[in-house]
This record gives sequence, structure tokens and C-alpha cells, in this order.
Amino acid sequence: MMDQIKNQQVRDKFNSYPAPIREKMLALRQLVLEVADAPLEETLKWGEPSYLCQQGSTVR
Repeated sequence: MMDQIKNQQVRDKFNSYPAPIREKMLALRQLVLEVADAPLEETLKWGEPSYLCQQGSTVR
């Protein structure tokens, strides 16, 4: 099941993608959220979805 996108700007960005791209991007998003071992902050960086963690590198 897809996790809800809480950040409105991120949600709008995903909704702006053409349907075939959006499906793939949402699948990648779900994978990132599933493998993270700590909570992530979902935001936009350089206009694209990014996932900030407390330690380590941002996933873009």
C-alpha cells in the first residue's frame, strides 16, 4: 500500500508527472520509505522529491 504524501508541494510534484512516469516515481518512493531504518523527511530539493534522513546522505 502506498504511504500518503503529507507534504503538499511534494504531492503536487508527483501529480504533475505524466501517469506512466508518476507510477514509476511512486514505486521508487515506496521502496525508499520501506528500506529506510529511520523516519525520513520528504521535501523538494531543486524542484524534485528528496528524502532527508537524520544521518547519512539525502536521497534525491
